[in-house]
Amino acid sequence: MPVQSVGYTQSRIQNNPNKNDGGASLAAYYGSGLVSGAIVSPIPIISSKFIKMGSNLSEETIDTFHKGFEQAVKMTGMDKKGVTIHYLPQTNRGKVQILNFDIIDSIKNGNNACHLSKDFTDATGKIFKKNSILMPEKDLSFAGFHELGHAINNKNFFWNCLQKLRVPGYTMAGLIMMYGAFTNKIEKPQNRELTKLEKAHNFVRDNAGKLTFAAVLPTLAEEAMASIRAQKLANKILDKNLAKQVLKGNALAYTTYALGAVSLAVGSYCAVKIKDIMMSKKK
Repeated sequence: MPVQSVGYTQSRIQNNPNKNDGGASLAAYYGSGLVSGAIVSPIPIISSKFIKMGSNLSEETIDTFHKGFEQAVKMTGMDKKGVTIHYLPQTNRGKVQILNFDIIDSIKNGNNACHLSKDFTDATGKIFKKNSILMPEKDLSFAGFHELGHAINNKNFFWNCLQKLRVPGYTMAGLIMMYGAFTNKIEKPQNRELTKLEKAHNFVRDNAGKLTFAAVLPTLAEEAMASIRAQKLANKILDKNLAKQVLKGNALAYTTYALGAVSLAVGSYCAVKIKDIMMSKKK
């Protein structure tokens, strides 16, 4: 009797289509990660090109960009709305660091620029107020127009809401990918219909790629609007050649965001497909 009982239990587990499998889940998760990694592999090359473009400008060009940027701040009235510019001294000019999560350090290296949507305190205790635009002292001088675009967005209710969705959106995108990898499609039982919760579960898995892209779409839209605003100002203030450099810089930067969004969406889609294929082989 004990042997028959164990055999019966194992049979039920093996025939349960909704039972999860740890090995298949990990394979789906890491497999989808490899696909995502392949899609974003050009980003370091694009970022390096962007950074080098910003470090190879003449002193005259840098000065022209700075003056044009400062003129744009006044032209838009952002100076009266609390927007301030800070040119940070560069300690390692020309040093390319793609993965540097210290925003102040990356700016001082000439690798980044940013608009602050809230007060920020750096590692030394220095406080930068909300609506500060932080720029390298020399490099990426063309990027000021894009950061001003973010500052203008910040003063608009709709675009400000999209800015606030950046971190939640990317967090949700990552969770959807994990959800697809570590869950199974719920098969319809013979004796009842699927519940609303079970249908919702299947909907998320069946549309994981689309939902992931939707989660990061607000950031793509807000970045695009910042670039559009930047380009309109650059076209009014700068000569055509310098305005084209602003356009090129914006295009390079936006490409990295687009690749990141596509990689997350495709990764979520693949996580579900890999998991479902592996589970179908175990039935």
